[in-house]
This record gives sequence, C-alpha cells and structure tokens, in this order.
Amino acid sequence: MKKTFSKKIIGFVLLFSVAGISTFAENATVLFTRGTVELKQGDSWVPIKRDSVIKEGEIISTGFQSEAIISYKDSTMKLGSLTRITLEQLSSSEKKDSVSAYLSTGSVRSSVKHTSNKKISYTVRNPVAVASVRGTDFLFSNDGTVECYSGAVFVTPAKNFNPKQHGIRNPADGTPGATEEEARLFEEDLPADGNSTAFTKPGDVAPSEKGSAGILIVEGQSTSFQNDSFMPNRPKDEASRNRDFFSNNSDFRPKPFDSNEITNPKEEQKKSASVRVDIKVNE
Repeated sequence: MKKTFSKKIIGFVLLFSVAGISTFAENATVLFTRGTVELKQGDSWVPIKRDSVIKEGEIISTGFQSEAIISYKDSTMKLGSLTRITLEQLSSSEKKDSVSAYLSTGSVRSSVKHTSNKKISYTVRNPVAVASVRGTDFLFSNDGTVECYSGAVFVTPAKNFNPKQHGIRNPADGTPGATEEEARLFEEDLPADGNSTAFTKPGDVAPSEKGSAGILIVEGQSTSFQNDSFMPNRPKDEASRNRDFFSNNSDFRPKPFDSNEITNPKEEQKKSASVRVDIKVNE
C-alpha cells in the first residue's frame, strides 16, 4: 500500500510540472541609475544599482532628479524622476514574451523590441489609460498622456482593461488576477506579424483588446485622457516635437535613450542638474 501511494504522489507532481513548463516568470535587469532609485522589499525601500535584478511583481521608485533604465529581453524601459512603477508581469513562453507595467506616478519611456523568433506583448497602464504596443518607442505619463515616437500604440480607457485577459496573475491595482488556464490562453494569443502603421488593426497590436474601444496613434502622434470614463482625445501631431527632447516639465520626464548611459554610466553620474524646483510629494 505504501509503494502504491508513493507512486501516485510522484505521478501527480510530474504531471503538474509538465503542465506548467510552457510559461515561466523571468526577471528584469537594471542597466543604469542616477540619483535615488529604490526597490520595495516588504515594508522597506532598498537602494538598487546597475545589474540589480527586478522580479515580477516588484515595485521600483525614483526620487527627485533621479532616473533608471531597466531591461527585459531586448526591450528597455526608462523611468523618469519621481516615478513609481510595478512590473506586474514578466513572463516568457516558447512563442511570446509578455510585459505589463503598472504606473502609479511619474512617467516611463519604453523601447520595445521582440527577441528572435518570438512575439512580444507589452502593456503599460495606470488608473486612467492603457497602452499596448509591439515594436514601438513611446512615452506613457501618469496624467494619461501617451506619445508615440515610432511604430504604433493602441490606447484604451483603463475601465476597459481586464487583467485576466492579459494573463496577469497578480494585478498591481488589487483586481482579480488570471488563473493558470487564463494565463495559458493569453500566451497562445499572439500579436500579428509585421510593422505597425496607421493602417494597423488594434487587434494586431494587442489581440486581447480585440473589440475594445480605443484609438491607435502612430509615429509623431500623441493623445491624452481626462479620466477613466472618457475615450482618449483624438490623436495630435505634437509628439514629433519631443522626439529628441521634452519641452514641458523636462526635469521630470525621461529623456530619449542615450547609449552612453548604459556603456559608460560613471560619466553620466558626474552630471548634475542646475535647476531648482520646489515640489511637495504625497506618499
């Protein structure tokens, strides 16, 4: 009887492992930091630096006149000053890499690239807006402004977003997460091939958003929200002015990617800002 019972237990464990092998959580890596950049661990905030590892579900925060660059696979995320973001999904399967970030404050600029022979699902959201992309360079700000510098971004109101449809098991906003089966189905729902243009169908960029109300903005365009109850504003051709620099609130928004920040971060650390801004931040 003991032998039979043991075999049954072993058989169950092996079956569970095989079923879960198709999708697994991965980590992001810090490429560069300047100023105060911290990771929340329990009830404490711990300083992080280059080569630090960020796990799925962890929260990163930048201080005043501070910024960070985080890498996942071949995609890069640059956090501006006074930004707090949760990497609520970092998963990989044989066919797709999936990233979902929840922005609480500040702004983040993302350069999204898929790895060889894989698709990528990349979403940045906050309580107001959701931006879904493929092969794109774009900015997402906490006020609901989205600017596209290359490719295309599908922007929808946050009220339309269902974490379960995106395979997010532990959403940062506390809403119900996906089951193992829902996460598996999401991994099988692949973005379409090809580059994103003004004629790209939203469902080709974000299959999980098929049929959702929203707009597609392309290179040089931007949009914004008033609140989560309204549709995004019509695209404006203003983002191109900010391709190489940001004209508004430049001290708080992440500047374009600079390879020197990654290849020679020590030199970048020597630079200091000369602008004084008095602000009050509420925790």
